Amino acid sequence: RIPLSECGEELQKEFKALKRFLTVRRLGPQEGIIAAVTAKKYEDILRGALGWMCAHRNLNKSEVTLRDLFPNTDAESADAAFEYVTWLNDERQTSANYELLVTRSCVAAVKFLYGSQSKAQPGEGEAKPFHDLPIMKELRRMAKDAKSRSAKAPSVSDERLKWLEWDEYLTLVQRLKSECSSRTHLGQARSASAVAWSVQKYLIFGILSCVPDRQRTL
Repeated sequence: RIPLSECGEELQKEFKALKRFLTVRRLGPQEGIIAAVTAKKYEDILRGALGWMCAHRNLNKSEVTLRDLFPNTDAESADAAFEYVTWLNDERQTSANYELLVTRSCVAAVKFLYGSQSKAQPGEGEAKPFHDLPIMKELRRMAKDAKSRSAKAPSVSDERLKWLEWDEYLTLVQRLKSECSSRTHLGQARSASAVAWSVQKYLIFGILSCVPDRQRTL
């Protein structure tokens, strides 16, 4: 992955514009916006793909841009993304879930680079937005394959070990509540920041004992 500090000026401008494209409402978009944290993850993935490209195709890290990864809208322009995913599978033994994330990141980059060339309009039949861009068809085919394999793949860990019994969880919440005291068990005064951290932790677990929600919401 190319460190952000080593990206060239043009690539840094592209990433800044990509984030805005993905997270800010604009006139006549074909699809809705995404969360900033998701856009940041896409950028990380794309810097990884560009780093791989520089290493395998002898490109200069300070000069490479997203258009080197996706030079045009032809179907053949998806070749680099396919080769990168294949390399991840062979060399890093990545999961189908990660492959799906990579392809979604590539789809986002192509929408940003070439979305203005699409003549497709949302709501016309069953066709997806940007369906008239050949490269988009190839990337979506890759994503569909990864999603299919992900659904069939066995879990890499024992899910049972990740969960507490309900009474154990409630006991934990009460323990965290007791730790919000302004004094330690030895009677020593705690700093305001230490108490605040304890209260924050208690509130997070306490809220989850009542209402399930996403981590980002908390």
